[in-house]
Amino acid sequence: MPDPDTRGPSAAEPRAWADWPTAVTATANAIVFHISKGEPVAALDLIDELLSDLGDRRRTIAELANAAD
Repeated sequence: MPDPDTRGPSAAEPRAWADWPTAVTATANAIVFHISKGEPVAALDLIDELLSDLGDRRRTIAELANAAD
């Protein structure tokens, strides 16, 4: 079995990337909902999740760019 760190993208990853704009939109809408309901802590939790996901995706793109060099 290949090492999970070197086998490349899994079959699920392309789908996850394709669905990412929809997921970001849904999260943004949820953030606005929580802010409008006076629930800033819930909104901040969602923002933290979004930033974490963005960081993960940035690292993935950086790894791909470095591998291409």
